[in-house]
Amino acid sequence: MNLGNSMKTVTIILATLLFVSAAHATDLYKIVHEDGRIEYTDKPVKGAIKVTVGPSNRYKSLRTNNQPALSRKVGDDKITANISWASPKQDHTVPPGAESLRLAVNVTPTSPDLLVQFFNRNTPLAVASTNRSFTITNMERGEASYTAKLITRQGVVVSTTEPLTVHIKRPMVRPTNLPSRG
Repeated sequence: MNLGNSMKTVTIILATLLFVSAAHATDLYKIVHEDGRIEYTDKPVKGAIKVTVGPSNRYKSLRTNNQPALSRKVGDDKITANISWASPKQDHTVPPGAESLRLAVNVTPTSPDLLVQFFNRNTPLAVASTNRSFTITNMERGEASYTAKLITRQGVVVSTTEPLTVHIKRPMVRPTNLPSRG
């Protein structure tokens, strides 16, 4: 083995490690401009204050709905099935201007005898049907909690999703011609 090539390889590995570790240890600086605008940069400039940023991944992972399939006895038949959210994801935010929200579920196993009914805070959004999705329009601003139930044609609930929280953003409308307080 050639000593020159070996040293070159070691130098490249050390340089790569130094670059990777430097990328994770980037300093951050905050600049407050005269007009009050705040700017963040990775370059130290005159008047900038060094900012310490903690770990960015502190959120708990979202619960998944990998619950075991539930069994219910309907007449002489035992039905085993599961329902889980396909979309949107937990804590989804509906942005201002969005006119609708589509809820969709996965049902396993699929069967034409199993119906799905969607709920907003235990209030049915529609009658149970074979549709695996439902589109909501005229959404109110705030937080909504949805569930979906898997129901037999005889009305027996076989399975229910975990609650799904959705945050709905709407522009705030302020009246323009208010009488003055005087």
